[in-house]
Amino acid sequence: MNTKHTLISLCEEYNSIEVPIIQRDYAQGRVEQENLRNRFIDYLVDALANNRKVELDFVYGNIREDQDRNRPNYTVRTFIPIDGQQRLTTLWLLHWFLAFKEGRVADVANNLKKFVYETRPSAHNFCRLLIDKKFVQKESTSIDKTITNQPWFDNEWLKDGTVNGMLQMLHTFESYPELVDGNIKLSQLLSPNDQISFYFVELKEFGLSEEMYIRMNARGKILTDFENFKSEFYRIIKNNDHIDEIKDKMEYQWVENLWPYRDKNYLVDNGFMNFLSFISKMLYFKEAKARSNDVIKSNFKDLRLLKYIYSSNENVDFLIDAFDNITAIKSTINTPPFWQGSAVLSLSEVLENTINGKDQNIENQLSLYATLVYLHNNMGKTDLPYFIRVIRNLAINTADKSEREWPRILKSIETLSKATDIRSFVASSEFNNKMTGFRESQCKEEHFKALLPTSLDDKIFMAEDNYCFKGNIATLLASCFVDNEKEINRFELKDSLSDTFDIRLFDSIYNAYVKISKNDFDDIWGDLLCTDIYYHNKYYGRLYVNGDYDYKKAGAMLLFAKRFAESKIDNTENYSIAIEKRFVQRVKAKYEDLKTINNVREQLYLLYIITRRINKKGNYSFFKGNYNFGWIAKELGYSSLFNNGIEGDYWFKSINPIFQTYNVQFRYNMGLYTEHAIDVEIGQRAKYHLLDKVVEWANSK
Repeated sequence: MNTKHTLISLCEEYNSIEVPIIQRDYAQGRVEQENLRNRFIDYLVDALANNRKVELDFVYGNIREDQDRNRPNYTVRTFIPIDGQQRLTTLWLLHWFLAFKEGRVADVANNLKKFVYETRPSAHNFCRLLIDKKFVQKESTSIDKTITNQPWFDNEWLKDGTVNGMLQMLHTFESYPELVDGNIKLSQLLSPNDQISFYFVELKEFGLSEEMYIRMNARGKILTDFENFKSEFYRIIKNNDHIDEIKDKMEYQWVENLWPYRDKNYLVDNGFMNFLSFISKMLYFKEAKARSNDVIKSNFKDLRLLKYIYSSNENVDFLIDAFDNITAIKSTINTPPFWQGSAVLSLSEVLENTINGKDQNIENQLSLYATLVYLHNNMGKTDLPYFIRVIRNLAINTADKSEREWPRILKSIETLSKATDIRSFVASSEFNNKMTGFRESQCKEEHFKALLPTSLDDKIFMAEDNYCFKGNIATLLASCFVDNEKEINRFELKDSLSDTFDIRLFDSIYNAYVKISKNDFDDIWGDLLCTDIYYHNKYYGRLYVNGDYDYKKAGAMLLFAKRFAESKIDNTENYSIAIEKRFVQRVKAKYEDLKTINNVREQLYLLYIITRRINKKGNYSFFKGNYNFGWIAKELGYSSLFNNGIEGDYWFKSINPIFQTYNVQFRYNMGLYTEHAIDVEIGQRAKYHLLDKVVEWANSK
């Protein structure tokens, strides 16, 4: 049953309040816990100064009953706090501090003496003497110095973390004028005011042992999953040398680190579990066998799996560093952007999404883990941004990132992180062989870029960070050396080429590329119909965007940008008009009569030019929002401008079909889909005069 108490009423109900041995030192007063301590004291002082009652949630504990040897019929009842020791100690110190300032220690001495650190002699004696001894504080001396200068104070006590914490808390109280100048009074903590209270619940009501730390959340639910987890996790790592450090950090430093990611109930429990799960997943796969047929684990909150992972002291060390470095990652700058779908994220946002349990693509998971690995292995080194950039580029441009490949990938990340000089290692001949699991061609690209002078980094990095390239600029680099789209696609970046690399040419091609890529290349897409970006399937009657190419980085696209840059024409519209005119002139020289054109690419490009330049319509009138083409036999109300069939086509070798755009799938048996028909072909009579007009347009100035 829940019972509402103040510290004084708890002392009045029991013969003693005994902090047990299983409790850690009083850590709320430690110097390094300043932010958390101040936040709690701010809350109490604000409530007391404004005469507002506050409840400090639940305190859990056991009741021990012993027979008094000197009084056979008298039972001594001792309250043993299991959860709430820190808050109770702070309240005890606040009562003493106000009583001391008001000269009323004797008024509350009997009750305050009942609060004891029974198993810690130094803390026990310190608390008792603090009450029993009368002393005066000099105006120029702080309260903690006043106490440590007393003849009864044993300097050996300073080795006790609890005593040190208490002294620091008293020192903190003194920094609040409201507690010093009498604005807040001891009487506010005593009956009948009861301004600061909490609920006490006895553990035995729930069959719980003292080994489990119990806490109540703001909704009053008993034994949260997180508290259960902490208790069991402590058991898992109980033999680790850092067990006490981890316990302390889980209560304070890591709460502080996770505080910016708290949920609407001001809890960081879920954030902790999400981040722990992420770290555990990576550590598990780092030690797994590559391409193994073993059952792949998926629940990284499972205690049995965590026991397996954290039986390794090395993994426990990594876990500590990972949580310690949350703040460092959050404040890391100069890191490259990351992509999540169409969103562009910073490293800090990748971290936030991970802690908040949002879905993360694999490359972002690997990049975040790589950051943690680097910080774990490299204290004080400054090449973190470059390291993250290389890993990001490798991760996002490696096709097979399935979990069966993770063991190799994670080991490669570890290898790179331990390099004395990251860039020198990437530029070395051994880099490609060491980075197993990552795509070989991307490794070669990273190696080549590392050979270039660092003075070129700004321009190289700008191109890498472009959404269209996403770290892979191989074709952009290749376009600086060759002038044929097929050669660009299969170009090999050899070390010797780094000496002749022309950054000015690179920059001019990239700037031209930025212009043509606006609106997802919509303004120039029709001018790509005769390039290898399109594939002609002669049996099925299709001309579609070639799935073997990423069209954004295809050789044809980079060659288009290069020629645009070389043309010195100021904008894409004027450049498109110029190359379209040259195309019409070229096909006119090739075909005496344009109606006899039988190359499907040339047919469609000519129809596109007529749509744009003769009929003065936009891209949509031609593509209808779709960029693939299929064709079917003539239908009533539609006619082709051509009469010599389609070269090499299985079904239309000598007769001309009607073109239709489509998105994913084209079906002959569905007939003509009117909304996707090309406007130029609509109409029963062929508009042959358009061919004459386009030739006239092409020859005009």
